[in-house]
Amino acid sequence: MSSPIRIIILCYRRWGNVDAIVKALHKYFPITVINNLPNHEYANENAEILNNKQNRYCMTRWIKSAIYPEPFKLVLDDDILLSAKSIKKLYEQKRDMIGIMGYTGVNNSKNYFDLKRVFNENKKVDFLVGSAIMIKQSCLDAIMPELVNSNYPKRGDDIIVSYLIKNKFKSTLYATECDHLMLPEYDVGLNLQKEHFDLRWQVVEKFKKLGWT
Repeated sequence: MSSPIRIIILCYRRWGNVDAIVKALHKYFPITVINNLPNHEYANENAEILNNKQNRYCMTRWIKSAIYPEPFKLVLDDDILLSAKSIKKLYEQKRDMIGIMGYTGVNNSKNYFDLKRVFNENKKVDFLVGSAIMIKQSCLDAIMPELVNSNYPKRGDDIIVSYLIKNKFKSTLYATECDHLMLPEYDVGLNLQKEHFDLRWQVVEKFKKLGWT
């Protein structure tokens, strides 16, 4: 399969969701599934599978993207399915980084809940959220030392990548409209954990001190 885009799906126990995503998209794009659940060997004949021996949290998806030659990567959570048409639309914009969801208001916010959520709208954002992000591999390669040295943080990988891309390339980040289907979250969503938003805000605050823009 010759494609300028590879889909990277990060998975933790939502095997049915991953099966549905792979079934819908494997005819159009090569797919890699990163399984973050130790001692569980996920298998799918229509995707390449990387079974992590320990939970590397979300930063692993950006670091593992460097293994593959495709110049663009679509990083997907395992609870959202984008249409092939929307994926091609994201690619055609040829932006350093673009996605379906992000937040604005970083400079004026005092906690994560002060931020303004942008979802499935065509708007500029301060950072993108990793539900579905198209990114240039060349941009990831340029910030890879910082990503590797981040030591696989428990939260905020997408904030880290957004900040580094914005500042290294002077990029403007956008969320945009995409045809999509939300898949079941079950009980494993990171946002269901009590510490989730506090940890994400700590990452935002770190970069605010450095100067967000």
